[in-house]
Amino acid sequence: MACDSWRTKIEAYADAELSAAEMRALDAHLPACPSCTSDLLSRVQMKRTVRTAGMRFSPSLALRQRIEKGRLEKNQPVQVWGWIPKLAAAAALVVIVVLLLRGWSSYRQQQAFAELADLHVATLASSTPVDVVSTDRHTVKPWFAGKIPFTFNLPELGGTPFTLEGGRLSYLG
Repeated sequence: MACDSWRTKIEAYADAELSAAEMRALDAHLPACPSCTSDLLSRVQMKRTVRTAGMRFSPSLALRQRIEKGRLEKNQPVQVWGWIPKLAAAAALVVIVVLLLRGWSSYRQQQAFAELADLHVATLASSTPVDVVSTDRHTVKPWFAGKIPFTFNLPELGGTPFTLEGGRLSYLG
């Protein structure tokens, strides 16, 4: 269990990135722990292998010159304002879409109000303004059962200047 805390620090130890106190403590721990020692040995061997593999290839002078030339070409001034026309076009597109959606929604709302007004005028102009004629709430409410997919409560009209004449069913939309 004591080795678990050291195992996390072995890589930093191999790279000499630990504080001086931690380096001394791990130096004291390594001779007593073969597991940590083998971990450290494998990491050191891997570092040496990578270092030698990195020294096998040395770039030619022509490659170095091509890289330098490409780097210098990239350092030329870049057009900073190149993104502004794209941003303006995107903003204009968003504004147009919002205005179209708002106009379409307003048109649909006006159509619904116009249809509702037409239904009301047609009901008033009809020879039978109600489908079921009754002043009794208990007769009118059951008449709607099966004709609409929900139930409702008719208001109590007693003590008000309004009277129940009956019920009518109209379809909007």
